[in-house]
Amino acid sequence: MRGFLAFGGCVDPGCFRHRSANKSGEIAADSGMIVTTTGRWPLTAMGGRRAVGASAIGLLLTVASALAAPAQQQEPTFISIGGGAVDSAAFRWSSALAQILSRPPGLPKCESGSPCGVPGVIAGAQTYDHPGALLGALTEGRVATGILSALEIFQARCDPPKGGQPAPIWILKALYRQPVRIVAISAKPIRSPKDLAGMTIALGERGTDSEIVGDALLEAYGPFRRHRPKIVRRAPAQAAAALKDGTVQAALFVGHAADAAIGALLASDRFALVPLPESPERQRLLRALPMFDPDTITADTDRSSPETPTLSQRAFWVAGPGLGPGFADKLVSDESDSRNAAHLAELVAPSVPVAAGDTFGRLPAPPAEGAERYAVTKHHPIDVISCPARAAAAASR
Repeated sequence: MRGFLAFGGCVDPGCFRHRSANKSGEIAADSGMIVTTTGRWPLTAMGGRRAVGASAIGLLLTVASALAAPAQQQEPTFISIGGGAVDSAAFRWSSALAQILSRPPGLPKCESGSPCGVPGVIAGAQTYDHPGALLGALTEGRVATGILSALEIFQARCDPPKGGQPAPIWILKALYRQPVRIVAISAKPIRSPKDLAGMTIALGERGTDSEIVGDALLEAYGPFRRHRPKIVRRAPAQAAAALKDGTVQAALFVGHAADAAIGALLASDRFALVPLPESPERQRLLRALPMFDPDTITADTDRSSPETPTLSQRAFWVAGPGLGPGFADKLVSDESDSRNAAHLAELVAPSVPVAAGDTFGRLPAPPAEGAERYAVTKHHPIDVISCPARAAAAASR
């Protein structure tokens, strides 16, 4: 199932507020909870699948007026940006990208120093309940661009379904980070995942990033001294609820799908984040998950700043096979322009875009030709993570 939104902002029910000292974000000061602000562009949901905000309505009226103008005006170019479910960070970002990129024909010339958009472009954000549905839409040309996690992209490229081909998708640029958070009962000190032995742990549903990361983590930190943890599979909201009612003693989350619920759990003394400190086990985990990086979550409560070491991955703006190199270059160039980038940061706050120097390094798939052209022009380093089978074959030669 998917819906469509043109030009709107998006409600993300819980986004990390970032600080420059860490990549993933921090828990909100004074509350002990993860920030749940909807930002500057709230939406009004209609039927749970479509949502349009006040700013979207204004832009739609402008578009309608522009398209009713004389025929000699420039023809509009429509661009679609697939995100996640309407309450996801991916959809929030796809909606924000649609806003900053849209500049329909007939609008007056941009004022100096103000956000502009891409002349002639009408961009819209589309919702997809599952990354697999978005991936299919990208590869089949039903959506031009989309937002996927590094792990989702890497799996589609390096580990396609049996008998399938690597997904024909390319990187436009990295957008934001998704932290790994393990929440556990705090009845006893938990210094690392090794202390989860014997507990019941909720991982994500099959095929999700949470399941893949959880399986890799248990492998990296095993064998356990006592009993191996018992695994159950839950969607993020259900995993948080199971923690609260005691059905499970720990749960692993990747990304921002349950920020508000996690924040509520951590606000009490019953739960704590499980650290992933530097160790041989963490190095094994990073080798198993080459698209992840060391990271830190910082909590500001009672004027103290405890830091929890963890890992995080980046979420990427990607293109399907139908996006031409010239247009890809134009989209990335305009999105990265200082005026538009500043406006984007406002729209997605409290989430924070990755730094410019982190947008093209260690990519989970090759960059789109136009995006590579932009990166080379701006002297951004580019490198692509090799698929394991290809890396092993190259090492044996």
